[in-house]
Amino acid sequence: MKGKLTALVLPVLATKFAFAQLPIVNSTLNQVGEIQQSIQKKLVEPLPARLAKIEPFALSQLPSIAEVITEPLNALPSRLSIPALNNAVEVQLDDGWRAIERQWVMLADNQSIDILQQHGASLLSQQPYPALDVVLLRFTVPASLDSKAALTQILGDDQVATLDRNHVYASQTVDETANPQSSSGPTKFPPKKLPMCEDSLRIGMLDTAIQTDHPAFANTTIVTHSFVENNSQEPQLHGTAIAGLLVGQGHALSPLLPHAQVYAASVFYRQSDFAQGATMLHLVDGLNWLATQQVKVVNMSLSGPDNQILALVIKKLTEQGTVIVAAAGNEGPAAPAMYPAPPELIEVRNGFI
Repeated sequence: MKGKLTALVLPVLATKFAFAQLPIVNSTLNQVGEIQQSIQKKLVEPLPARLAKIEPFALSQLPSIAEVITEPLNALPSRLSIPALNNAVEVQLDDGWRAIERQWVMLADNQSIDILQQHGASLLSQQPYPALDVVLLRFTVPASLDSKAALTQILGDDQVATLDRNHVYASQTVDETANPQSSSGPTKFPPKKLPMCEDSLRIGMLDTAIQTDHPAFANTTIVTHSFVENNSQEPQLHGTAIAGLLVGQGHALSPLLPHAQVYAASVFYRQSDFAQGATMLHLVDGLNWLATQQVKVVNMSLSGPDNQILALVIKKLTEQGTVIVAAAGNEGPAAPAMYPAPPELIEVRNGFI
């Protein structure tokens, strides 16, 4: 009898337990249903309505793409230490150009030297340039004298007429993507062009170093000279490209002057992985050397600020019969030429400047 009673009681207890759990199960199902309805409601809401409720990430608070785009790869800081120049500091001036900090250059004379030393200037070098018939004085000034106006107060008019900063110049190249040329062959190389001149000439270059062991120069004569001290990592890309246009030979290369001898003055130092600069005095060093090599045509694929010393040197060279071929700049065909290529010095030959 006891066993039968137990058999009757257990199902009853199980049934009562199941009924006791029903409220919990119902509550859970209700919560799941509410969550499901909430999700469905969110999914059918328009996209802006949903995003507006996520305040920290609202699209209206995101900056424009112009504000978050990275700086150009060749952008430089306002102050830059140059290892190749014994860590001299290159700075951006108020007018936007760059120069070696507080460093000035002028024609040397004893009176100027005495005046500058009396006012706290430090003389760095007094360099003769025989081929240019000038002697240049390079010096640094205290902050109180670091302007043309301040130096004008202590120097005479004739001395100020040949006074300028040791400016920094940048390399310039043609934008090859501006006028792409079609090709009927399977490659994208432009068709070869006839040389501009077949004569054996001496062509001078003021540029970066050149990769002289490049196969394109295997049958050419390139004489190089570097004018930047401690330039162990001197840039080569720009000078190699310009030399390739002039005398490079090989597949898809059309040298403008296939029989020319190139005399290349390496005057550029590395500013960054994407930029290089040359001081005004480096340009003068290179031009003086090219004059001693009896080079009568000099290519200067560079640009920068108008400079009285550089203008004087170019004037002396042109009076000696040297032709200066300077880059007009990368500001577009409608823009004025950039220095040192003022309009009166630009000569156009078959579309090349």
